[in-house]
Amino acid sequence: MDSVTPWDVALAAFRADLPPVGGLDGGTTSLDALVDSLLVRVARADTAGLVALTMSRAEFGWLYYPTLPEAHPPYDLSPALMWFTAQGPGRRGLTTLLGLRASGRFEIVDWSCPAARVYGENSVYTPCTVRRALPGGDTHRERLFGAIVERDGRFKFLNLSNSL
Repeated sequence: MDSVTPWDVALAAFRADLPPVGGLDGGTTSLDALVDSLLVRVARADTAGLVALTMSRAEFGWLYYPTLPEAHPPYDLSPALMWFTAQGPGRRGLTTLLGLRASGRFEIVDWSCPAARVYGENSVYTPCTVRRALPGGDTHRERLFGAIVERDGRFKFLNLSNSL
């Protein structure tokens, strides 16, 4: 964070054009349902549906960012910087997912996430991995999406960053 901009001022500036939110809008009610929804939307090349499974800027600013250790000393990363660093890989990841689907190489065998880490009212699952079938019968374990955030029984992806 800019050392001359206090945390509360930086957060207020980030939230200035965002409607207050009290919970995650949409998403799903379980990890399984969220990953299943992702796979269905990728299979349909449903870009808007995939974006709807990810956190909005308002959800990030009002619900997620304030709970993160990186938002506070000694790190003091600004909400704008953290949002920027989360969204760039997510946009590339969306394109990668749709490209993988178009290539016909999108068969997921299974997936797993570690136990959640709790930050305030949020439970965060990361890094989650999937095992994808490869031509010839082999499989490969990789990251298909970014962190999963759960709040009040609703689940959404922070972003769709991946390691494909």
